[in-house]
Amino acid sequence: MLNQIFCHDNGGTSILDALDYARDVGNSLLLAQVYRYAHFIPNIKHDEEIDLLKQAKNILEKNQMMDQAIYCQNNILVRQFETDNVSIRAFRELKQQATYDVPGLVGMSHIYNNVGVAQLMCGFPEDAITSFDAGLDYARSEERVVQRLALLTNRLIAYSYNYIKIPEEDFYRILNLIRDGMTRLNLPFLSARYVMNTIVVAYRQSPDFGKFLLERYRVYNLVQQAFDSNKFGTGQLFLQISRMKECDILKKVTISSTLTSVTGMQKRFIEDTGFNPVFFSTWI
Repeated sequence: MLNQIFCHDNGGTSILDALDYARDVGNSLLLAQVYRYAHFIPNIKHDEEIDLLKQAKNILEKNQMMDQAIYCQNNILVRQFETDNVSIRAFRELKQQATYDVPGLVGMSHIYNNVGVAQLMCGFPEDAITSFDAGLDYARSEERVVQRLALLTNRLIAYSYNYIKIPEEDFYRILNLIRDGMTRLNLPFLSARYVMNTIVVAYRQSPDFGKFLLERYRVYNLVQQAFDSNKFGTGQLFLQISRMKECDILKKVTISSTLTSVTGMQKRFIEDTGFNPVFFSTWI
């Protein structure tokens, strides 16, 4: 049941079935594994989700399952992006714990990425660039293309935020990697987020170049696939695209799904900058 949630990034009825089963069995470790996926429980409130994640973290720590405890803490922290208060210190402490308590942690690239996003959203682009660069050292294999692209596109945002000139060939390299590296994974929503962040940065540097990339890489088709395939993040994508009025993207796509809400620091950052940095929950 939990494998279904992990594979489809969707709770459906599986999460409720798993929750009922774990409670019937009465095994704390099994409950902790279900609580890790609290985000997918239908209609769960923010505070309830955080409480379940904290319970899971405590159980996992008591059983010396430090990697999964760290992932729980990561998922607690990334919910901060939906609020008006992000603690860079808490993200840095998580990175330190992951480094020293679980050397070789599989999700280390996720952790560095999220630290960088926290630093970027709080106005420290130089520190964010350092974190994204460090994360790339953990995302060099082909199995880490999703994380690598998040780090690369987030670093682009940090460069642009800090008014660092970016060579045009860097945009081509990243867009080619998105096109060729992500297509086989069938992840149109995440691909669209990567592409839109890259296009926004390009457009900020040169409107003509940004428009050229929109057409060359058939971004309209990808955005349409993203809206058609995703139920959880449509609001953030819509908000970002709606700010690019000069490109008329919304006139060329049909939005059939109900838009999800966007709140807190994530909403403010999109509205203020047009950028939508990618951050990761971890259920590895």
